Amino acid sequence: MTETQGLVVLEALAGGTPVIAVHAPGIGEIILDGITGYLTFPDEGEFSKRVLELIQDNEKRTEFSRNALIRAGEFSLERCTAKLIGSYEKLIKMNSSDLNRSITPFLSVQEFFKAHIAKLSDEWVPFRRKHVTRQKAHERARDGLIL
Repeated sequence: MTETQGLVVLEALAGGTPVIAVHAPGIGEIILDGITGYLTFPDEGEFSKRVLELIQDNEKRTEFSRNALIRAGEFSLERCTAKLIGSYEKLIKMNSSDLNRSITPFLSVQEFFKAHIAKLSDEWVPFRRKHVTRQKAHERARDGLIL
């Protein structure tokens, strides 16, 4: 009944599709109830009512579709990477007395995260290129440029 990791939900939003889903951990943090779709209880009647509502209300469906595209952008590779790096940077800036001084016998916590941030940045470059190419293909398909 649910997709707990949210990837399918994010893909639907990125395609401009309003999502109606059973409220579950993870999903409730992605779908904005009444804005990008609907969250329901695991009840077939309630779920069906929401599906019919969006089928019948073109204006609401169009609004939810626009909102879905905006919401999906909040989970872009760039934004998620920036959040992750921001978390690492916070850890680096923390007072060493707040952290366990040695994750490994050879590296302090700060050295460990500095090394991994540099490595992460290098690894994201080819991945980002691949993601951007795939994203452009989806946009072209959505705009009717390719079938």
